[in-house]
Amino acid sequence: MSTNNDGIPNNRTMLRKRNLFEYLFLECNKFYESQFSTVGKHIGSRPYAFICIPFLLTGLCLLGFLRLNMNNNADELFIPVNSKSLRDRDIVAKLLPMNYDEYYLHQDYDFGLFGDVIFIAKDYRNIARPVLKTELERIYNLVQHVNVTYNNQTYFYKDLCAKRINKCVTEGELFFRENFWKRLNDTELHKYMVNDLYTDDDGVPNLLTFIFGKNLKLDLDKGTLYAKTLKLRFNLRRTTMKNNKNENIEIISRMWEQAFLEFFRHFESIMIDVFYSVSTSIDQELENNINLDMFLVVITFVVMIIVTTICLSLRGPMAQSPAYLSAIGVLATMLGLVSGFGFCALIGIPMCSLVFATPFLIIGVGTDDMFLIFSAYHRTKSSETTSQRLADTFRICGSGITITSLTNIIAFLVGAITDFYGIRLFCFYTSASIAFCYFYQILLFGSAVAIYNGFINNNRHTLVPCIVDHAQTPNTRRRRRRHRQQCLPWKEMFVYVIRPLFTTCGQVIVCIVFLIFTISAFYGALQMRDGMKLGQLLSDKSYANHYFDKFDKEFEPYPLVHFIITEPIPYWRDDYMKRIRNLVKTAKELEGMNHKVEISWFSLLAYDSQDYPFDNGTEFIGILRGFINLFPTFDNDLLLNNTHLLVSRFYLQFGRVFYNSSDGYLVNQLRSLAEQSKLPIKGMKQIV
Repeated sequence: MSTNNDGIPNNRTMLRKRNLFEYLFLECNKFYESQFSTVGKHIGSRPYAFICIPFLLTGLCLLGFLRLNMNNNADELFIPVNSKSLRDRDIVAKLLPMNYDEYYLHQDYDFGLFGDVIFIAKDYRNIARPVLKTELERIYNLVQHVNVTYNNQTYFYKDLCAKRINKCVTEGELFFRENFWKRLNDTELHKYMVNDLYTDDDGVPNLLTFIFGKNLKLDLDKGTLYAKTLKLRFNLRRTTMKNNKNENIEIISRMWEQAFLEFFRHFESIMIDVFYSVSTSIDQELENNINLDMFLVVITFVVMIIVTTICLSLRGPMAQSPAYLSAIGVLATMLGLVSGFGFCALIGIPMCSLVFATPFLIIGVGTDDMFLIFSAYHRTKSSETTSQRLADTFRICGSGITITSLTNIIAFLVGAITDFYGIRLFCFYTSASIAFCYFYQILLFGSAVAIYNGFINNNRHTLVPCIVDHAQTPNTRRRRRRHRQQCLPWKEMFVYVIRPLFTTCGQVIVCIVFLIFTISAFYGALQMRDGMKLGQLLSDKSYANHYFDKFDKEFEPYPLVHFIITEPIPYWRDDYMKRIRNLVKTAKELEGMNHKVEISWFSLLAYDSQDYPFDNGTEFIGILRGFINLFPTFDNDLLLNNTHLLVSRFYLQFGRVFYNSSDGYLVNQLRSLAEQSKLPIKGMKQIV
């Protein structure tokens, strides 16, 4: 390698040995350094002009809040977009719409509209004691009188309830029937019991554990019932027949749900504890979380201003303190956050409760950029002009703040392609906020640094600019520079702290700590389980969270799986019925399914082609119509005309629920069985 007279390698020789990638890197580096240097030079020369730009942009973006659209629908936010469950649910709703005049809860594909309440005795003893039965009946009658007014008309529960045989369907109303307790006391209840199902005179089976909880103790021989809880569900309708037309009254039913909530919010009893919820509780409580989030955001901004002020103020005399820069840096972050939210709202992107986790992320990213800019500023020469110092500042830190912001923006934009709509919204709002925060740190905080440097150069007090700092004179730049360096204890402090770690003993300790950390991380990863209950998204103080906690403790949710044969098939043929029965048998044998529970019209019909050798569907339809007259429960599960059974439905039940991918895996197994049966059949689990 050739050298010059001083023994330094010749630059031409070094250039020849550089490869293409190194050359491109140097050229790119030279390019963006020159660009950032130009930006810094302009900001340093006209800081007061550039400092106005973030405020003007924020004002424009604030217009987006005028068309802000909040979306707190848990189904839309937390169920994958265009998932098979949603598509199947829409198919069921279209083929077998709900009949709210002959309503059965198990036939509802999304649990419908309702008001739920769980009663527990304050002494946590038997809920079936006579004194408690009287109190519960009083509460039950009070709920019947809960009412709302819509278009100058008053609606009670009886006007909005889902009905069966012209009576309101309230799950758990069995508790108030005298014949149930009489049969229990007379030890005759066993005559009406099959597999924990009690069938009353109306012919409708009632699952007692659904009403009294999983800790129900029922002694049929002694005629005793011991239960700690009672659960009632007041079912509401979405539509009603009026003037021979199907009228949508969902808005009125949802108003009644709110009245139901208000009733139990103010309800007090010396004997009973109540836990309540409605169909929209999760949606409402997610929206209420926003108020708590906003309070925490304000606290976080205040704390961040205090911390950054302390970090930036521990340098130099008070007259030269950059304390106000910390507030400007946090202000730039806050304006970036507001602009990002306003911009997304302006272009029509809805907002959801998940978005309110964004401020905590943006605060960290924004303050990081602030410290990078200020650190680069202190690496420049104090003897230079303000515009030159800002040019050097952004030449040094421009790539750092750009790379950190750009990688974050790209990461969140990639996350926006997820199938979960709530995560999409979060990623859109976060990426937009980071982008605005990046520009505002350059424009607003950079301008503030330029103004600060101007005060220093003019010997002005940085906190009270009208005061001249007489302790410093224009001829003491060299001493001032040396004084600043002496007032930066961080470098020396970290040297003293870190130096022991590079000794042999320190290195051994670091390796041991790292090994323990790695082992703990692997163990934690192995213990990680997927899945989450929607109730865990709510505030700990939420009434809905209390309800879900009590429900999980006292009840076992066993959702039903709907199997819908969507097209007409020759049910009268033995080979087709065998396919259906084989599907049911195989499905019930899967791990996680309840092999005892099956709700199907063909099991009660006891249909067999050898018993009923039909040549066509006409005779089969005749038998089926007679069956429906005997068992009206299945009327909503069968859609038929004069010659064909067009659509039919039957149900199986989960044996356990994990609220994670295991449930989804079981549903996929059931769907695979349906496809293998070569029948036009779909399997759909009720979506909680």
